[in-house]
Amino acid sequence: MREDNFKLLIKFIGLLFVLFFIGYYSFSDLKLNYDRHLKNYDAEIEKYLKDNDLEYIEKRTPSNLDWENSPFEKPPMISIQPISINGKSYSSTKYQIIIASRNKKRYHIWVRIKTEFFSNPALTFAEKEE
Repeated sequence: MREDNFKLLIKFIGLLFVLFFIGYYSFSDLKLNYDRHLKNYDAEIEKYLKDNDLEYIEKRTPSNLDWENSPFEKPPMISIQPISINGKSYSSTKYQIIIASRNKKRYHIWVRIKTEFFSNPALTFAEKEE
C-alpha cells in the first residue's frame, strides 16, 4: 500500500513539473511575441530623453544612408541563426532613430532593441549630434 502511494506521488510530482514547464514556455512565447511585435518602448525612450534633458521631435526607422554614420554595426540582410524555437529565432534586434533637441542642437539617438527568448528586452541608446 505504501509503495502504491509513493508511486502515485512520484507520478503526480512529474505531472506537475510537466504542466509547470508547458505553462512557463507558453507564457515566455507570448511575452516574446508581445515584446517583438506589439510593444513600442515609448516609456523607456521618454525616460531616456527626460534623464538627458532632450526634447522629442520624431521617431523613425533607419534608412541605408543612416547606416553610414551609425554608432552600431549594420545588421546583415540575411542572418542564419542555428537555434530556432517554435519557428522563431532565439534572438531578434531592431533599430530606431529618435530625433531630439537640446539647447537648439539636434541629436540623433539610436536605439537598439534586442529581444531574446526567456529574457527581458535590452535597450541600448547611442547619441550623435547632428
